[in-house]
Amino acid sequence: MKKFGRFNDVIRWTAQQMYDYSYIVHTEKWQGKEIKHDSKYAMIETLNLSFSCQMDEDIKVIGEQIKPNFDWADEHFEERVSGLPLNPPPSHERWPYAQKNNSEFGGNSRFSHTYPERIWPKYINLAKDGMVLSKIKNSGFRYQYGDFGDLVDLMVKEPFTRQAFLPIWFPEDTGTVHGERVPCFVEGTLVQTSEGYKEIEKINEGDLVVTHMGRFRKVQKTFISNYSDRIIEIKTLNTNIPIRTTTDHPFLIIRNQNKLPSHKDFIWKEEWVKAEDLKEDDYVIHTFIGETENVEYSGDLMRLFGYYLAEGDLMFDKRRGNNKPKTVRFNMSRKDLKEGYIDDIINIIKKEFNKEVYIKESSKNDDKENIRIYFHDVNFAKKIYDLFGTGSYDKIIPEEIIKADSKLQYQLLIGYTRGDGSFEKNKKNIECTSVSKSIIMGLRTICLRNGIHSSLTKIPLRKPYFNKRLNRIIKPNYSSFKLTFSQGGRLSYDFFNVENIENKRKIYKEEYIKNNRTLFKIESIRSTETEEIPVYNLQVEEDNTYNIINCTVHNCTIGYHFIRRGDWVHVVYYIRSCDFFRHFRDDIYLCAKKVFWLIDQCKKKDPENWEGVKPGMLTMHITSLHAWASEKEMLKKLF
Repeated sequence: MKKFGRFNDVIRWTAQQMYDYSYIVHTEKWQGKEIKHDSKYAMIETLNLSFSCQMDEDIKVIGEQIKPNFDWADEHFEERVSGLPLNPPPSHERWPYAQKNNSEFGGNSRFSHTYPERIWPKYINLAKDGMVLSKIKNSGFRYQYGDFGDLVDLMVKEPFTRQAFLPIWFPEDTGTVHGERVPCFVEGTLVQTSEGYKEIEKINEGDLVVTHMGRFRKVQKTFISNYSDRIIEIKTLNTNIPIRTTTDHPFLIIRNQNKLPSHKDFIWKEEWVKAEDLKEDDYVIHTFIGETENVEYSGDLMRLFGYYLAEGDLMFDKRRGNNKPKTVRFNMSRKDLKEGYIDDIINIIKKEFNKEVYIKESSKNDDKENIRIYFHDVNFAKKIYDLFGTGSYDKIIPEEIIKADSKLQYQLLIGYTRGDGSFEKNKKNIECTSVSKSIIMGLRTICLRNGIHSSLTKIPLRKPYFNKRLNRIIKPNYSSFKLTFSQGGRLSYDFFNVENIENKRKIYKEEYIKNNRTLFKIESIRSTETEEIPVYNLQVEEDNTYNIINCTVHNCTIGYHFIRRGDWVHVVYYIRSCDFFRHFRDDIYLCAKKVFWLIDQCKKKDPENWEGVKPGMLTMHITSLHAWASEKEMLKKLF
């Protein structure tokens, strides 16, 4: 992110970014007026522009650097901190661009929303002429609305909280009634959490999700809305699981450049792009966990974990309602005995725990018949249960394994593929299939993190079938997932040795991986109309992004995030849309003034802990920064 020490440098840099990198767009509406087919309303737009700037301790100095519309901005700021949900705010008549725009785009009627309403939402529609008319307060889906005053109280109570967020985007803005935007995903969309991938409708507040920073962050809020408009279906290479999203949801991508990522002239330029603006052959970006944590496990023990994930289960002590895990069982076959995998399990247990195992063999002399290995150790059984769970469908690969060192993760992969791997008929690929999407998705995360090429397939639920060996009809309850490792050439089950992986990793990483990012090419995009369906979104702490299948997406949160560290109060402002000539300077100035106001209010309530606290960094993330195309040459005067 670009960082500055003065806001006049921000203005100069932003103007140059707009001039050099903007492109022509034709939006359907502007200020409520239809403009799609009118050439005079062509706009230039730059997407996903971000910067940080150190704020001066004097708001007058900041004002001199920014040069906003002072008379209007200072008056309007007082409306924003008035404690009243003003609509319309009186200052709108004195906004420099109001007279022309109001006459052309709809007059001086009540606005769909205002900043004073969003900052003080408790009495929206319950106040008039500066007076509150009702003691009843507005509420959200679950809780009463908070306001800027509540945020001040929170920071006085917990000065270093991460929860001081002032939202500007409200649930009703999702547009199901008044035709505006709905940035969400359909039911069933898989989101990467610290407990594996979960359907988005099953995500809860407090869950940890992977963000574009390659780290876990907490879900602060979940959203659900009803939606009946276009759905964009995106399919990427290396998986048959489609992504179905509303038109406005931003994806982190690199545009198609008609050359492979391995080409010397390929430019790794990331940008956030709405789903409806994606194109086939663009590259979506998937962020994987970048940080590594030291774990207490040896390579042998990690390989044993892999065997358990593939072929293990737990036996419980059910006496007196205890129901605690006591024994780890590995369900192997005679083929595994021939390959030496059973001896490997026995030797690991003897080496790590200095204990023997109990083996029970089937009486049939058949490669597919079971050989069961029982390891009775209450502490180890509990450890296995706490880490991975039990049951084919419910096992997971937890956060600490996802973050483990690469060479330890290789050992986990070796154990798993020995237990659950099989050759494809062409003898070039190895497949691993499981009803546990969390295991398969966890293995895929490990592969992405280590530059190992794999493809993911969701296998539809099978119809009931007759099993000759069991002499009964089997009714499958779950769909299954398949991970395919593509290597080329004949392979043994032990292709996951360190040397092979490192060699393959170098090739794959050079082409499709940079830092903690992996690229996936978009194979197809399809738009369909839908009848009313539920759609979902998340608000994520700090980073405001999360991972879905093959993609990193923005959570579309708009608002101000205040955070105090030491004697500095920083603010991060997430804004959806900003007109460079009409709003940009004012938006920065009003954002800075909020920081000064917040510090002043906290000093009044707790002078001892807030004396000497100063404004810190102001960071802005702008999804769409735009201007009229006819104004482009005016930008050159600013840099």
